[in-house]
Formats: sequence, structure tokens, C-alpha cells
Amino acid sequence: DGSQANLCRLAASSGCKVLLIGFESLSQVSLASVNKRFNSVDRFYSVVKNVHDHGIGIIGTFMLGLDGGVDEADRIVDFALRARLDMVQIAILTPYPGTKLFETMQAQGRLLTTDWTQYDTAAGTIVFQPSDVTTSALREAYFNALERLYSPVNIARRLLGSRRYFPIFVPYNLRQRHKIRLARALSPHVSEA
Repeated sequence: DGSQANLCRLAASSGCKVLLIGFESLSQVSLASVNKRFNSVDRFYSVVKNVHDHGIGIIGTFMLGLDGGVDEADRIVDFALRARLDMVQIAILTPYPGTKLFETMQAQGRLLTTDWTQYDTAAGTIVFQPSDVTTSALREAYFNALERLYSPVNIARRLLGSRRYFPIFVPYNLRQRHKIRLARALSPHVSEA
């Protein structure tokens, strides 16, 4: 798309080194469930290619726990490796108070706690009952996906051949590997209702 290429060209000429792109999900159904229909899964690979072709790295962000995303973790790992995302962040869906999502889950009886200290998004804590899997399965999928993404082999697969800013990406990826192990060990686990 010409406007996308032009935007990337302008970003690169301004000195942009990294873009954070909120892909959120690789399921159009899951994206629709949280009113993110403007994200088009069919275009994700071309978006990544366009950004990379302009010498800009990508932090890809994703969410686990959306309705309809039962095998989302595997799809995220596959996409991140095939698209060679420079950095990957995965968060577990968190229905924050004051949002429509919170109100919907509260009305459906899916909230497992209202201890707001547990509403931390990215530490493996699950505060709602997912529609497609158990909380244990979602938590396990979350940590397994991160461990796969940040294994030494997969860090190399994602970054080798990159002409983009190794001093930024290599330390981040190695630090993530350490943080994931620590987070799994320390992460509280909320049981099914």
C-alpha cells in the first residue's frame, strides 16, 4: 500500500529505529470480540515486511485470552518467527474496571477476583474465566509461548540477517529470556471459579 510505504519512508528518514505494533491477535474473530476490526490479520505480514524494508525494527504486541483465540499462543509464536519480529510482547487480557470489557465479564460472572493488585496484565496472572480454555491452560500457553519465543535458537532465528540495530534488540531479547523464567516462578495463579 502506497500510503503505508510513504509513512514508513517518512518514519525512517526522521530517525525512527523501532515501531511498536499492536497486532493483538492473529484471529479476526478475536479482534472483533474487542472491537478491533480495523486490525486486518490478512495484512500483518505485508505490514511487517514494509516496516523492515525501511530499516525499522518491530516490537510486536499480542494479547492472550480473547474469546475465540483457543490456539492463539501457537499462532503468535509461528507468526513472530516467520515475520522475524525483533521483539515480542505478550500480555494476558485484563478486563480493567471502567471498561466495557470489565462490565461484560462482570455481567457474565467471569471475573475471578476484584483484588486490583492482581490486575497486572503481563505477569501471568489471570483475573477472569476465559471462554475457550481453563485459566491453568491459558497461563501455561502464555509462559510456553514466551519461552519458545525467547529460546536461544528462536532469538537467533528472529534476529539473524537483521540489519537493524543489534545493540537494541540482542540485549532486550536476552533480558526477556531471564525475566520469563523469573516471572513463571513468581507468578501467582488464580484458580477457576
